[in-house]
Amino acid sequence: MYLRFLLSIFISLCILKLEADERAPRGKCYVALGFVDSKSKVADFAKQTYIKNDYFEVFERNDKKLYFTLGKIDESLFKKLKNEGKTYDFNCASGKGYEKRYGLDTNFSLVNGSKKFLDTEAQFLTVVASIELEKKRLADAEIERQVEARLAEMERQRKLEEEAEKERQRLAELERKRKAEEEAEKERQRLAELERKRKAEEEAEKKRILIAKQKADEEQALKLGFSNAADMKLSNSLGFKGSNEFYKESDLIMAIFDNSDLTLNNWIQIANKIGIESIIKSYKDSDISEWKVKSDQIYKTSINAPKLLLKCVLQSGRLLDRGTYYVSHDQNNRAQFIFVRAGNKHAREERYNNLSEYISISEKYYRYNNFKLNDGPSFVVRRNQKAYIDRTNGNLYISQETKIPGSNPEQYMYDGSTLRCQPDEDHQKFINLRDDFLQWKKDKEIREKQKLKESTKF
Repeated sequence: MYLRFLLSIFISLCILKLEADERAPRGKCYVALGFVDSKSKVADFAKQTYIKNDYFEVFERNDKKLYFTLGKIDESLFKKLKNEGKTYDFNCASGKGYEKRYGLDTNFSLVNGSKKFLDTEAQFLTVVASIELEKKRLADAEIERQVEARLAEMERQRKLEEEAEKERQRLAELERKRKAEEEAEKERQRLAELERKRKAEEEAEKKRILIAKQKADEEQALKLGFSNAADMKLSNSLGFKGSNEFYKESDLIMAIFDNSDLTLNNWIQIANKIGIESIIKSYKDSDISEWKVKSDQIYKTSINAPKLLLKCVLQSGRLLDRGTYYVSHDQNNRAQFIFVRAGNKHAREERYNNLSEYISISEKYYRYNNFKLNDGPSFVVRRNQKAYIDRTNGNLYISQETKIPGSNPEQYMYDGSTLRCQPDEDHQKFINLRDDFLQWKKDKEIREKQKLKESTKF
């Protein structure tokens, strides 16, 4: 019997331990407002209830959620209040799983809490009184808003009447001015005649200036060896370097134009893109009977070509990541690449500069088939070096594959970059950068030869 007594005590203690939470006793429950899933949300939830901070009893459950209550209440009292519509959307919770009790300070932050009891209806109504006060405040605010809207409408009506009165006065003023304007009409006509004469004199002056400019152009053309200003302008537009070069090819140029369906402006556009020498070469290599079709193809292929000089900056990748890449296209289907590191005014990067790359043109791409980056030590193994411009978006793409050191069998790592290119009109800057690089490279070679010569002296 004694053993059974000890066993029953042990079982009772285990059951008490399992049920060691803040569960409400039979016949009572917690007035529950809801829960949040983290302590960071406690203050916001509590403030939105419109209840004072010291009325709260907050419990942390074993799942770490935090439940908001107003304390224990008799279930029968809660049901009565609920039937009378005084419990809002509150629930009557058993408190199962409630483990740790908190209260709220004036800032609605969690602090050590004490037990709350709502023994009477009066106590409950005192706790929730602030909700009714807030509802009344909101209702008063709505009434105030309606009053303000009514006042605004009255003000609007007043302004409408004021505008109507102004309009009546304006019409009266117009009537008073009508007779005065009849007298003023003659003066306006007089001034209009003066203005007509002024414009006539202005047009005459523009004409004189135009004639003077045409005369100056003709004199300049003759001075430069051209027969007339029209030939000089055409020569300049097509990219010839002088009158001798122009007249040397002028008959051929006229034949190129006459045997095609393209306009003069079309040919000027093409010459500015691919160079007049390329046009002449294409014509000489073609049958005259096929020239109309071929010239149309040349126009469609070249019209969207980038300008002769492009300024490219890195958009993604790691190559050329701290500077600007200048790409210059000449008239012999060649391209020159000059790299200027950020903050520098010169181009002295042998690893990136390429001064003669052949251009392969297709409908979508400008490819630089022999492009190579002198990037790093010579013993580094590279393959599949590529560079091309996408004509649809103007981007320059540069890529290569580098052997991973020690890999056996050989494995390669891809390395590529995308550069965004924009036309650049500062050709002289590019020429200065290129010439500076060439001189630097020449001086470097001289120094290296001198150093080698001194090191071999006995």
